Amino acid sequence: MESMRSSFGKKGRPLVVTTQSVEELLAKGTSPKAMAKELGVSLATIYRRLERSPMQARNENAAKSMAAKMVSDGMGIPDIAARVEKSEVWVAQRLKKWGFRVRPDATSKKTRYEAMLFREPGDQELVLALTKRHTNALMRTGVEVDASDVSRTVLKGYRKAVDSFDEEKGIPFEGWLAVVVTSQIRDLRRKLVRNQYRKVLFDDNLHSGKNSV
Repeated sequence: MESMRSSFGKKGRPLVVTTQSVEELLAKGTSPKAMAKELGVSLATIYRRLERSPMQARNENAAKSMAAKMVSDGMGIPDIAARVEKSEVWVAQRLKKWGFRVRPDATSKKTRYEAMLFREPGDQELVLALTKRHTNALMRTGVEVDASDVSRTVLKGYRKAVDSFDEEKGIPFEGWLAVVVTSQIRDLRRKLVRNQYRKVLFDDNLHSGKNSV
């Protein structure tokens, strides 16, 4: 019985699931959970074929339709991953061009931010505008901040906004995005202020000799 279970899936089908078969279902807009049911395999197997973890997949619901279109256009999973990286790097490069302080690794393709495929082509401009606005706002308050940290926070907020957006509420996506991102930036500001205070406190103690042995 055990040997049969190891050789066959939930519906008695062979456990041979190729990336191509998963891509075909993805192109039809099938969710990972539905794929697992359709192919008779575990959800983890589907995630492995999609080359992303369960948590990442849950957080990327909004990218499914875009990914499905890309696959239907003949683009494979590695190409989709490359597109995600390009969107991350694109934001960082623009910020650097405008003179904002950006971490050295932010414009490298090796950087892995909290980014995702943009829902609409114009959304990356929205993300960039919000990043610029919030970076300037934080700098005016005297908080030490890297624009790349702000862009990471804005991209995280963007992903949350896409996941939670509800057209029936009558709020345009741009407005909902601004609300969610502002909440994320508020958390970032608290963290930056706390870290800056600790740094100042440490420096004061260091100069006063309190930390000397």
